[in-house]
Amino acid sequence: MKEFFINIVLPCISLALLMMANILAGKSIADIKKEFNRSKLIAGITKAVFTLVSIFLISLSSLVYNLDIASINGVNVNALKLMNIILIAVIIMHGVKATRKIIELFQVKVIIDELREEKIINIERKDLNE
Repeated sequence: MKEFFINIVLPCISLALLMMANILAGKSIADIKKEFNRSKLIAGITKAVFTLVSIFLISLSSLVYNLDIASINGVNVNALKLMNIILIAVIIMHGVKATRKIIELFQVKVIIDELREEKIINIERKDLNE
């Protein structure tokens, strides 16, 4: 249970905070540009909520029945580990997006160099009939 809290609950909280920052910064920018669109705001909030709930439920499934569901670079991983990997990637993505929006909001000239790894990670579907 501690592993679930550390690998899923805490990153989900971090992701939720970044998503909220991203949505709020985007709304502020739209207000300033006089381009606010209520349906776009609702769609963003809905997407954030459903994404978080989906990640949490998929991760929770590994507590009910722990099964390797994917292979990453030849290493089999269960739903909990796979969701942790996805969470880390999405946290980085939303962190960069929110930071860019804050920079735009304050009209600051900053160049952000994203960290990129040249290694491609292949996630293969594991056939349960094998």
